[in-house]
Amino acid sequence: MNIRFTILLVVILVVIGGTVWITQRQPDDSSRDGKDWIWKLELEDMRRIAINHEDSSVAYGRETSGWVIEGADGTGTPVYQPKWGGKALVVSGPKPSRTLDEITEDPALYGLDPVGTTVTITDRSGQQVVFELGAITPDGSNQYVRLDDGSLHTLPKIWGEVVVSLATRPPYKPPFITIFDDEEVVEFRVQVRDDLTSTSAEAVYLLTGLQEGEAEAGVPEQWILLEEDGVLVNERWGGLTSGLGDADLQTEAETFEDLPDLDSLKWSVRLDVRNRQDARLAFFVYDATSDPARPYIWSTGDETLSSVNDEWVQTLITLAEEPAVTDAPPDNPSN
Repeated sequence: MNIRFTILLVVILVVIGGTVWITQRQPDDSSRDGKDWIWKLELEDMRRIAINHEDSSVAYGRETSGWVIEGADGTGTPVYQPKWGGKALVVSGPKPSRTLDEITEDPALYGLDPVGTTVTITDRSGQQVVFELGAITPDGSNQYVRLDDGSLHTLPKIWGEVVVSLATRPPYKPPFITIFDDEEVVEFRVQVRDDLTSTSAEAVYLLTGLQEGEAEAGVPEQWILLEEDGVLVNERWGGLTSGLGDADLQTEAETFEDLPDLDSLKWSVRLDVRNRQDARLAFFVYDATSDPARPYIWSTGDETLSSVNDEWVQTLITLAEEPAVTDAPPDNPSN
């Protein structure tokens, strides 16, 4: 064999062998940047998510119809999808910002003694992933997370905030979507203020009470518009209020820090609803600055700001500015 050919063949073999060796030892992108999954569950395999955060404990179960918020009595309340969104995906498998090589002997340094938040995820086979949230990292961008095997990682701070919100702000259906179909409702108070024209309108609607024996006799309660003596609302009442249960809500901000400057908006609508137990709910609708077709809506006691379709708001404005009445006062108005 020609000596030169032999040398060339050896060089080629060395190059090929070296390439294979380097390729096999070269980590993939996720390994190089430390982005391996801390844990990974398939969404269809997840069956329960339980969160204990300080004094709040909330559990979510997956039923045939979808995810529900588990109640103490064993019943489940379907999650409100616009608020639930991809939260199950968030906890199904995160990638760490960093994985710490050594497990600290002093967990208090990482906000893990005592532990403020513990999450348990259960899959269809009964296997569980358990992790704890610790303190925010010194740079303010990440949060410490410890698995039940003792391994310590950091994840983006926003990830931890979403997890905690499952305990502090469960995605219940907002009450103003269903309140209008509630047989307990006895009063609507609608106020409209237009800052551009300095005009306002207000209307108070009450459900009349019944005399003894009238309910058994089939006498219906009627809605009235409260003025000096009260006047009966005519047959337009059902048409005016029929769309109030069909609010198309979209979450715009999760906390008050994200709220727009509502004081600078052009007009507002306030809706107060009272039920038979004299409980009240108040809702505020503000003219949107970015999308006139999507005004902001906010309910007292809720940190979440949403937007709603303008047709829904116009229904409320009509109730305040164009009440539908007849001339005859009722015999027995509620008050």
